[in-house]
Amino acid sequence: MLEMQSRGYSVVAIAPEDIYSCQFIKHKIDFIPITLNRKGYNPIRDLSLAVQLYKIYKRLRPTFIHHFTIKPVIFGSIAARMANSSNIINSITGLGYTFLQGWIVRRVAVWVYKISLNSKYVKNIFQNPDDLEVFTSNGIGQKDNSFLILSSGVDLFKFANCKIEPNKIVHFLFLSRMLFDKGLEELKQAKELLKSEDLSFKLILAGSIDNGNPRSVSEEWLKVSFNDEWSTWIGYRENVEILLGEIDVVILPSFYREGLPHCLTEALAAHKPIITTDVAGCREVYHNNGVLIPPRNAIALYRAMKKVIESKSLSFWGENSRKLATKFDVKIVNKKTISVYNLEP
Repeated sequence: MLEMQSRGYSVVAIAPEDIYSCQFIKHKIDFIPITLNRKGYNPIRDLSLAVQLYKIYKRLRPTFIHHFTIKPVIFGSIAARMANSSNIINSITGLGYTFLQGWIVRRVAVWVYKISLNSKYVKNIFQNPDDLEVFTSNGIGQKDNSFLILSSGVDLFKFANCKIEPNKIVHFLFLSRMLFDKGLEELKQAKELLKSEDLSFKLILAGSIDNGNPRSVSEEWLKVSFNDEWSTWIGYRENVEILLGEIDVVILPSFYREGLPHCLTEALAAHKPIITTDVAGCREVYHNNGVLIPPRNAIALYRAMKKVIESKSLSFWGENSRKLATKFDVKIVNKKTISVYNLEP
């Protein structure tokens, strides 16, 4: 948005009002609040979202409309087409909870996507090649209107001064929403196995509970599972670069597909090794800069964490992370995104 603003475009942000809303005002970006129910699928509420966006699009008549996340992509695309917009861009930042369900729910999801996205006026941006393949193979999108842009981009300068020297005791960081799908149960089991061997380490969990997601853990579960001498849950943290400067390794043991996890690209930018799983979105961030493990495998996670605790390769892995981070540079991502808009670079 700031890049488009710097090119002379008037930029409007449309989203539910939350703690980030003031950031739009700070950067002189007009902000229009809407109501969006993230939890579950309610036809009446979801139709309300489409109506809200349709009214806004008819009033503003924007040159470009760019949607992010599942519901705005689906219902925003329908609203934009009804408002006769000819430049609709969708960032598919992951396939969402629905695509992880049974085949019936999955087929319904494919049908809904086809209704909303199959148009010559729609362009879809994917963050990993697996998601792009799912859409094109199911006839949701065509190859000529589907684009691969790895990640949402990371500000390399912001993390350039993060501490590189390892701590005396390895500090692990799980930086994400507190969801079971992110591998929290496996992380709990791995931590207990490490404790049983009396290994010295510290595990920090940073992130908020996501009450809008049916796979969210409870605050009680977190406190029972990660409140001891070896681990702690610190909740949401705004200044991630400070937190990343204090730890040694970032862990994301997701057992289902991701878009392309922002916490991992930030870890790369901060010179940190990673432990993550061999699933869509996560595997794209790994290249000899930590340990890649199979999903839903607490034993593999335990062994990976133990390997890191006993390893002398943290600095080497960290150097590889920073080198790999350059491909996710936000400047590169912005340039590629603008090319989808068909603007001059």
